[in-house]
Amino acid sequence: FHENVVVEDKMFVWGGRTGTHGPYHSRLDLFSVNILTGEWRGHKALPPEMPTSCCYASAAVIGSCIYTHGGEISMLPFTASDELHQLDIKEMRWTKVEARGAIPTG
Repeated sequence: FHENVVVEDKMFVWGGRTGTHGPYHSRLDLFSVNILTGEWRGHKALPPEMPTSCCYASAAVIGSCIYTHGGEISMLPFTASDELHQLDIKEMRWTKVEARGAIPTG
């Protein structure tokens, strides 16, 4: 249920679902693992515009930025996200991207 992307020698992992606060609770935790050393690290990404916690989001990397789109916010009742966000991994700062045009559905 997590989102994973590789940037240089690190794989970033975030989101997903846990049973900690109920069986369908989505998370916004952010971790990275150094692929060369195997060392895991937790990150505190900064607002101002963090995405809503979710699972099943899509992600892509351009330079030192990770872009996320969509995802499932809740199963009961089912709620999907159409948010688009950028995470600058050098600054560890989220920014909401204001997209224009028709938003993909489904």
